[in-house]
Amino acid sequence: MGAVVWFNRHQAAAVNLNVDFKKPVPLGVEIEVISQLVEENENVMHTKGEIRLPGEETAVSAKGIFVEAPQLYEELLTNS
Repeated sequence: MGAVVWFNRHQAAAVNLNVDFKKPVPLGVEIEVISQLVEENENVMHTKGEIRLPGEETAVSAKGIFVEAPQLYEELLTNS
């Protein structure tokens, strides 16, 4: 979910992540990872995501809240 926030050009950090593990994910099985930016309000972004097994069966669902935090990225950008 962080990737969808960063792809929308936000320098943000997660402040809340809720993950529901519904089914085990077997090793060696191809999965689909889906993430959406659901809502943006000033400095706050709400996301949701899923990990799906073959046959569109949801193994994991999650929601997240991210806030703008450019100060966390300043050191990374200046030292690269």
